[in-house]
Amino acid sequence: MEKFDKHLKLSDVYAICLGAMFSSGFFLLPGLAASETGPSVVLAYVLAALLVLPSLMSIAELSTAMPKASGVFFFIDRALGPLMSTVGGISMWLALSFKGAFAFIGMQAYTSLFFEADITPYAIGLTVIFGFLNLFGAKETAGLQKVLVAGLVTILSYFLIESGFTVFSKASVVEIKQNFSPFFKNGVEGIMQATAIVFVAFLGVSQLASVAEEIKDPARDIPRGIFYAVLTALILMVLGVFFVVYFIDLDALSKDLSPIATASEMAFSFLPAKWGLYLIFTAAFAAFASTANASIMSASRFPLAMGRDKVFPSFFKKLNRFNTPTLSIAVTVALMIAFQLMLSPMGVAKFASVVQLIVFILVNCALIVMRESKIEHYSPGFKSPLYPWMQIFGVFTSFLLLFYLGKRPFYISLCLTIFCLIWFLFYVKNRVERKGAIFHIFYHLGRHKDEKIHRDLRTINKEKGTT
Repeated sequence: MEKFDKHLKLSDVYAICLGAMFSSGFFLLPGLAASETGPSVVLAYVLAALLVLPSLMSIAELSTAMPKASGVFFFIDRALGPLMSTVGGISMWLALSFKGAFAFIGMQAYTSLFFEADITPYAIGLTVIFGFLNLFGAKETAGLQKVLVAGLVTILSYFLIESGFTVFSKASVVEIKQNFSPFFKNGVEGIMQATAIVFVAFLGVSQLASVAEEIKDPARDIPRGIFYAVLTALILMVLGVFFVVYFIDLDALSKDLSPIATASEMAFSFLPAKWGLYLIFTAAFAAFASTANASIMSASRFPLAMGRDKVFPSFFKKLNRFNTPTLSIAVTVALMIAFQLMLSPMGVAKFASVVQLIVFILVNCALIVMRESKIEHYSPGFKSPLYPWMQIFGVFTSFLLLFYLGKRPFYISLCLTIFCLIWFLFYVKNRVERKGAIFHIFYHLGRHKDEKIHRDLRTINKEKGTT
């Protein structure tokens, strides 16, 4: 089987995570989420980070135990078997493709501030360009990612400093409170709907698991990269959205697809006119580009991994001379272009959240199964705290957020699940013999177990140098 080179370090892990979490979640979604809940949209970002935490811990543990391409697909397959991994793998591939498409839609929203013409063809052209760049290897792609993320964090930090000076030096506590009243526009239902929408902002960590096979020291760098990236993103996004709500009237904010740019016109006081807008446009472009880049890089690993495990045709697993999956990248880019042409920004955000929530339910279940199966060669470099209550909480809250996303996304997720089951029955079932670690739990009850997972985990431990 063809293998990836291990080039990625902690700085690459951090850049992939952080770059994938920003963009649409910060530059595009605040207005759409504010239309559901009002000023409490600030709280929605905090809730989204807390609710995604169990899944992040599960992904971190499973990634250090099984650092393989496509990550989430591999975890679910080896824990729950090929039926669930077919659902999880296709869902995750679509989720990351949705997120990449969302980034290109965001580029269109911010570019329209300067150009009145339809820029959809240019967004599609950029999608193709980033896909082409991904053909040349993860190391080169991650290098571009670090440059984009460094520029993004620098500009946003300056935006927050300027905004803080403008607000706290000129406004009284009473004036600030007035801008945030009434805090809850639609009560509990509104804040939960907004949380379900901005949840997509924190999907970047699952993208990291897709390239875990290319990380030099996954046991050390994956948990650290996740923690540093989530902490950075949470601080920047919560403070940024706080200032956006203060600067922009709620009615205007609810219709604004470029809220950070609008807020910048009131936030920057030390820069000449329009310079602040140009600076924010640069940061937005860097954010959307980093997300698009990370989405293509991680999403393209799913067809490859599913090709390896016979869930997809075997030609998807082929690597080119740069050690990247050409066909997988091409199909992923085509999928992102289709989503850009067919869906609205709110539609893409909701669908991305729906399919990701399905995956998070499966990931938390996979961790419980791997722990309870007591397989000898399951050896993670990081263990999730508060097991199993954290994973149970993650499953419950994922179902809760699915409910608040509304009927249409739910029906689409149901159709997707049915499609995956049909694909499994007519294509996958007769091609694979794996059963998953869940059969080891059955074994403790006096039934059969799956010996193949022992061989897989033993091979992985040899690659990690832990045996």
